[in-house]
Amino acid sequence: MEDDRPSKGPPIVAQPKKTPLATRVQSAVGLLAAMTLCYNMGHIYYSLLLIGFSLQTWREMMNISRDDRLDAKNANNKILEWFFPLLLFFVLTPHLFMRRVLL
Repeated sequence: MEDDRPSKGPPIVAQPKKTPLATRVQSAVGLLAAMTLCYNMGHIYYSLLLIGFSLQTWREMMNISRDDRLDAKNANNKILEWFFPLLLFFVLTPHLFMRRVLL
């Protein structure tokens, strides 16, 4: 009988992974650069950047605490998860940009 398995070729060399420290340093430098750029562009962009970061953080926290088996039973779970942060941003965002002198 003939062996129909592929012949052994040259070994596959895996690319070395970045160390967690290097990854953290790169992401920290990237975040600081983005924050500095937005801060220099003006307070509106900086406020929008902070809102974006907090929404991303909320999404990550929801993904950590999510149990897909239990969440499949409730179809409105996504709406309930995102209701309060979006409500908070839609209520507070106008107050970020209004001047007290105009009130």
